[in-house]
Formats: sequence, C-alpha cells, structure tokens
Amino acid sequence: MSYSVNGPWLVIDWSRQGLSVLEADITGNVIDTRHEWTWAWPEDAGPDTPDRLVEWFGTQARERGWRGRRAVVVLPRSAATLKVLDLPPVSDAELPELVLLQVESRSSMELSDLVIDFAAGGRTPGDRRLVLVAACPRELVTLVDRALTAAGLVRQALVLAELCRPPASLTSPEGMVACLRIGVDRVEATLSWRGLPVVSSTLGLEASDSIRAEEVLGMLDRLASGLPELAQLPAINTLLVEGRNAGSLATVLASARPWAVFHVPSETGVSDVGARLASVLDDARRGGSVVDWFRPKRPRNRSHDRIRRTIVVALAAAVALFWGWSRIAEDARAMDAQVTAMRSEVRSLSALVERGAVVLEANERVDLWEQRQTDWGERLARIHALLPGREDLVLTGISADIRGDLPILRIKGRARTAEVVTGIHKALLDMDDETRFRPGPVESRVDDSDYPVPFDLEIYRAAEADDGQDPTTGSFPARR
Repeated sequence: MSYSVNGPWLVIDWSRQGLSVLEADITGNVIDTRHEWTWAWPEDAGPDTPDRLVEWFGTQARERGWRGRRAVVVLPRSAATLKVLDLPPVSDAELPELVLLQVESRSSMELSDLVIDFAAGGRTPGDRRLVLVAACPRELVTLVDRALTAAGLVRQALVLAELCRPPASLTSPEGMVACLRIGVDRVEATLSWRGLPVVSSTLGLEASDSIRAEEVLGMLDRLASGLPELAQLPAINTLLVEGRNAGSLATVLASARPWAVFHVPSETGVSDVGARLASVLDDARRGGSVVDWFRPKRPRNRSHDRIRRTIVVALAAAVALFWGWSRIAEDARAMDAQVTAMRSEVRSLSALVERGAVVLEANERVDLWEQRQTDWGERLARIHALLPGREDLVLTGISADIRGDLPILRIKGRARTAEVVTGIHKALLDMDDETRFRPGPVESRVDDSDYPVPFDLEIYRAAEADDGQDPTTGSFPARR
C-alpha cells in the first residue's frame, strides 16, 4: 500500500456514543479512502470516565500502528453553541477582541469554561460584518487533546462537521450557497456567502428514506429569514446536495425554486459516516477548517508587542555600545600616531551628543505621555459592569479615538426606554471623580424594534482633560 510523502490521515468522528475513524490519503487534489473503524465507548471507558477513555484510545491506536499519523477530530453539532453576530465593519485585527466582548456579554457561562473560535467574511452589501461564533466546552477540548497525545497522533484540527465550505467554483457575490449533507440520521444545512459559512442547522431523521423536500425547504427558509436584516445579504441561488441516495432529493429541490442545484454522490465503498468525514478532510485540504478549537483566533497581546519593541531597542543599544567601545579601543592603541584623527573623532562625537539631546528630549516627552495614559481596558470593564442586562439594552458599537492629546471612548447602543439611558448617565456621574462624558440626544424612534431608543456616549478622563480644552467643543470643560 502506497501513501503520499507525509503518510495517511485519520479523521475521527467523536460522539457521545463512540468513535468512527476514517483512514485516508491525500494525493494532489484526490482523497483516497483506505479503511474505516467504528467503536462504541466501553462501559467503563466513556466520556464520563476521561482517564479510562484516554487509556483505551491509546491502546487502540498502538494496536493499529497509528503513532505519528495526522488527525482531524470532528465533533457533533450538539457539542457546540453557534451564534451569528452582526458587527460594524471593523478590521480583521479588531475582530477577536470584539467577538470575545460580545460573547462575554451574552453568554451565561464563564469564558474560562469555553473555547471560542469564529469565522468571518468581508463586508456585506449593508456594510456590516457577519461573524459565525462557535463555542465548545473547554473540558471536551482538553479530553480530545489528551486522547490524541496518549495515542501519539499529530493533532491537526478540532472541527464541527456541519460547517462545510462550498467549492470555490460555486461561490459568487450574486447569491448565497446552501450546502446540504445527507446522512443516515440527519440532514446538515449550511448557508455560505463568498465561501464562508454564515449560519448552520441540522434536521434529524428517523430513517434515510424519510427525507421530505418540504422539511428541507422549510429549514432553508428559517435559516435565511433569521439572518440580520442590516446585512442585506442576497437570496439563495445555488444548492449543493451531498450524500448517498440524495439524487432524488436534488431533483425535487431543483424544480421547487429558481436555483441551480448540484448533486455530489458519495464515494462507493464508503459508509455515510465515512463520506461525511472525507468531506471534512476535503474542507481542511482546500483552505483550512472554518473553525478550529485547537487553534482558536485570539486578540493580539499588546504587552507582548511592547516586550518585543523593548528587546529590539535593547539589542540596538548593545550593538551601538559594542561598536562605540571598539572604536575607542582602536583609537586608544593608535593615540600617539593619530592625534589629528582623534581630534576629528572628538568633534564628531560632540556633534552626536548635541543631536542626541534632541532625541533625549523627545524620549522624555514620550515618557510623560505614557505616564498620563489611561488603562482603557480596565475602565471599559468598569463601565460595562454599570450597564443593564440585554433585556433593557444592546450595544451596537464601541470605538476609541484620539482628539488632540485626549483619548475618547465612544459607546453606541439601543435601549428599551429613555429611562434606561438616563439611568446610565446617573451611574456614570456616580462612577468616580475622574470620569467625564458627553451624552448624545435621547429620543425614542417610532419603529417596531424592541429597543427604540438609540444612544451615543463619549467618555474621557477628567485628569487628562481639565487642564486642556474640551475635545468635542474646543472649550474648557465644566466640572460635575
């Protein structure tokens, strides 16, 4: 049996009941399936007894010579919580921090108990960014990691099977692509726009022959109607149907709506589970997994950035010091013979000192500016604690800006009543003696929204503003 240079892959379907493992090889653009294994968890070595499970899985791997194989683990839909966030058109660098802030404000669980990853596309026609957030219990991620390590496998990804990517040939800005994967006990549906999943759902089945086109159409309609209106996403115009015995369903769906329908039959000699795992491996081959809980996207650690800058400056100073010392030592050895050259060198060093005085003054100003900086992360956390719950208020935007030398924090949102907004104003007034804020107008709008009162706050620190001009009007600010 021949494999590619890097050897075969293992795709592991990890469920509450047991495991299904597909061994496959990737050669170019071709996935060659080799073997399949299916086990139920032993009575004394299941998810409820993690130590015994890890030991049992390691034994299975050693008996089959899997050590060193690359492994992709697939979790069921029930293991994850999916949420679509409708965000302003922020940059990719700002997304991780904003996503975690949104998840923290909406989740009933502690973030430390979850592993969060997300998939985001570009700007929508409504100038928004839709982000599909997938949360998995950290306990489960740790258990899977332990099992792979005990088996000597190389972990490649921990993914959710339902988040399938459509082929690049089907993605276009004119419409959305609906991917349907037909299995023995379920239909997995994912809506994608420009190649990235936007929302996903699963329809459970009693038997493979019980699929009804009306139920599938209803599921697609519910997914499409649940997308944020502000995003202004186009309608579904392409349907991709995968799986065994899905040809008749594809024919019915093609005649039901004015969309293009493509049917991808399962590979012969592979079970329905194996076909689904091969599709997951193909997703990883074509562009990486949509979400990967082994490698979740995280906010950039700014303290690390400062440490790196400090190291670079220290290395540059060390190089400069070494160079200067070498020159002085060389001049000292030739002092008697090169008096004229030494005088020229002294003049050059004097000029360098004079130029360095300007740099020193600039550094002192930078140090003074840094001493006046506000820890806006801590202040934002305090302000967030003052805000009422989601039943009274939702945030639509948080941004920071610099006007003159003064940092400004801007918070925008919508409230259920005007009294909620005035309550926020009072809480900010009572917060401390350093907080200043400039509220926008508070007025209800006549619409059908549950939150008809928009609000806009600009918050800054009194210690930084009282000696200068007001950043919004140019006048000296009044004290509370």
